[in-house]
Amino acid sequence: MGHEIHSSNKVAVIIFCLDKIIIVVEVNKVADTWQEGVKRVKGIEYPLNAEKVGFNPPCVMLKKCVDCSSIERVCNSLSIIEDNH
Repeated sequence: MGHEIHSSNKVAVIIFCLDKIIIVVEVNKVADTWQEGVKRVKGIEYPLNAEKVGFNPPCVMLKKCVDCSSIERVCNSLSIIEDNH
C-alpha cells in the first residue's frame, strides 16, 4: 500500500502559493482560536482521516492523536497560517 496520503502536498501548496490560493472551509471546522483548531484536528480529523483511508494507527482506536511513530500515521504535517487581512 502506498503512503502518498502522507505527502503533505496540500500543506506545501498553501505555504508556497499563499497569494494564489482560495481555501474553502466548512463552517463547523472553523475554531475560535488556533489552539482549539489544533485540538479539533488532533482529536477528530486525524483519526477520521486515517480510518477513512483504511489505516490503523493508534489514534483510530483511541479517537485522538497520540503523536505515534506508526508508518500509517496521517498527521505528519500541521501548519498554522496567520493573516490579519
